[in-house]
Amino acid sequence: MNTTIIMVSFKSEILIEKNIERYNSNVKILVIENSFDNNLKSRLENKYENVEVILNKNHGFGQAANLGAKLAKTKYIFFCSPDNFAEKDCVKKLEDLSK
Repeated sequence: MNTTIIMVSFKSEILIEKNIERYNSNVKILVIENSFDNNLKSRLENKYENVEVILNKNHGFGQAANLGAKLAKTKYIFFCSPDNFAEKDCVKKLEDLSK
């Protein structure tokens, strides 16, 4: 996959896990957590191999989204909020459109 999903969150732990499970496990997911929740970071990174959680001071969505974009190492980025549930295989479908 050539895409990183960037999910900006603030205390959305229940929604995050439901959202993560909608994506294939080979898709890189970068969660920018604006609440500095170390327990959430540990739980998500231990449960999902494809998830990295960055703890961030809350300076708003825009700052966190820009941080995620800077940290992504893939050709494409896909922004997704924890309460925004994308269709299964949406990343593959989007990548296929770019070919």
